[in-house]
Amino acid sequence: APVLPERARPRRPARAGASPGAAAGRPRGARPRAGSRGQTPNGRGAPGATPPSGGASPGLSVPGDSFRGPVTPPASTAPPAPPLDRLAPAPAAGGPPGGAPSLAPALPGAEPPPSDEAAPPLPPLHDALALARLIPRGDQWRLFSELAAEARYVDIETTGLDPSDEITLVGVSDGHGTRVLVRGRDLSTAALADALAHARLLVTYNGGAFDLPRLRRAFPGLPGWDLPHFDLATAARRLGLKGGLKGVEQALGVRRPRDLRGVDGLAAVSLWRAHQAGDPDALRRLVRYCRADVEGLVSLAPRLYARLAQRREPPAGQPPLLLLGTDRAPTG
Repeated sequence: APVLPERARPRRPARAGASPGAAAGRPRGARPRAGSRGQTPNGRGAPGATPPSGGASPGLSVPGDSFRGPVTPPASTAPPAPPLDRLAPAPAAGGPPGGAPSLAPALPGAEPPPSDEAAPPLPPLHDALALARLIPRGDQWRLFSELAAEARYVDIETTGLDPSDEITLVGVSDGHGTRVLVRGRDLSTAALADALAHARLLVTYNGGAFDLPRLRRAFPGLPGWDLPHFDLATAARRLGLKGGLKGVEQALGVRRPRDLRGVDGLAAVSLWRAHQAGDPDALRRLVRYCRADVEGLVSLAPRLYARLAQRREPPAGQPPLLLLGTDRAPTG
């Protein structure tokens, strides 16, 4: 075939994606001259391509260029993302499920959203029973500061002072309300279990020697009888206060209703007998007397605890629990 001159050769159609220089018939692999079309002023662009706005990746070179150094991207004008600790929690309603944090940054000075956190849970019963076994009885009063909200104030009335005498009334208070359970009416193991369901500390007056042994015998199997015990009679003796419950109440300024001031344990025995004999007012007065005993415990417990804590205050900066099981503050 005849050889056509250079200018007479027909041009092949340009391939898709080929550069304009290649379409113009420039020999493959030839580099364009400086300032020619398709080359950037700095000589680093690909032929016929516009450099990307963000620059090339650092450490990468552009084909057909002799520059091998890293390309520095232009400074970004977008505001930096807020740190993770400034992310505001998602609102309760309409927010992501499971309490996921919101991606909206918290505004400076803005108040945190209201918390839906529930009240602290009730301490486990087995923990309270373990404390009763580990802490000597003489120091279990210290738990009152931590367990006052779960304390139950207990007092009983009986038909006499002998251990075999029957329990006639049991009064139980949580510090806000008082229940008096009466023998032959509503006094039962189930009723006592309900009254002590959330108890983690028992408060009595001479309960270690009188009330609790009789309650264990009459209503066995209830774990409440083995809870930590704050015996106010022992606390009063340590503080030099003499007399029974009524005498300590008078010494600390606790006053009973006037018509009950002359009623004591022996009178309670007589009132029960009068009730059994058919006196309609005897039981009503006996219930009021038992209620006054229990409410007296509620009034005395924080006062006696405060005096004991002041007298046995540990050295500054030392946790009170370090004194459990001791009769004096550690030295040094």
